[in-house]
Amino acid sequence: MGNICYTLQKLKRKDKMALKDEIREQRKSLKGKGIKAHISWFVTYYGMTVVLGIIASIILIYFLYTVFTAKKQGFGIVMINASSLDLFTESDAGEELASAFSEYAGIDPNKETVLADLNERLDISEDMDYQTVERIFALSASNQLDVLTADPEVYDYYSGAQTFEDLRNFLTEEELSYFEKNSLLYYSDSKDSDGNVVETHVPTGVYCTGSEALSRVDAFEEKECITGIIAGSLHPDRAVLFIKYLTGT
Repeated sequence: MGNICYTLQKLKRKDKMALKDEIREQRKSLKGKGIKAHISWFVTYYGMTVVLGIIASIILIYFLYTVFTAKKQGFGIVMINASSLDLFTESDAGEELASAFSEYAGIDPNKETVLADLNERLDISEDMDYQTVERIFALSASNQLDVLTADPEVYDYYSGAQTFEDLRNFLTEEELSYFEKNSLLYYSDSKDSDGNVVETHVPTGVYCTGSEALSRVDAFEEKECITGIIAGSLHPDRAVLFIKYLTGT
């Protein structure tokens, strides 16, 4: 084995020496010749290396540009069953809501994005679309979702899976009192990892029925809806602002 490696090394050295000798001879032959001959020689021996270097440089520059100019997500909104079946279409309502809330919350669109999906649908039944269920849980787990708005039936379903934060951790006593007096708080049970109820009557949502902000994007027209802060939200302060934006408080 050692002899084989030694022989291969000798062959490589010979190849390198032969190439150097060839280049040396070519350079000698170019003496006194014009620039075209020099360019032709350079392209023959180094052209491919230069091309590959340029391509690698372009890829690196593009990668660095993408990394340093990409806007981070500043807030994520999902609304389920926001429109009736008759009115449901893929629309730009999400962009309208995202733009309006960005302005309300003082989010600079040149630095951060607000993503709002108003096109999710879910029918709570034996034949329910579990792809939608899993997609919402995946968005939540990957910290791309901050708030969820849905009709009471869907909201109950996600609440049972401990999807929402306890609003007492984010709203002031005055704010909680206002929502409670106006019957706007949604309550659910808090459970441990084994599914045992550890606390009842926990405020985890706010009713936003009749919201002018939602009406402007044709969402939940004449339908009850509730908004809650997703557990583990990276932007709970903005989530509170979103609840205030929808409720006009």
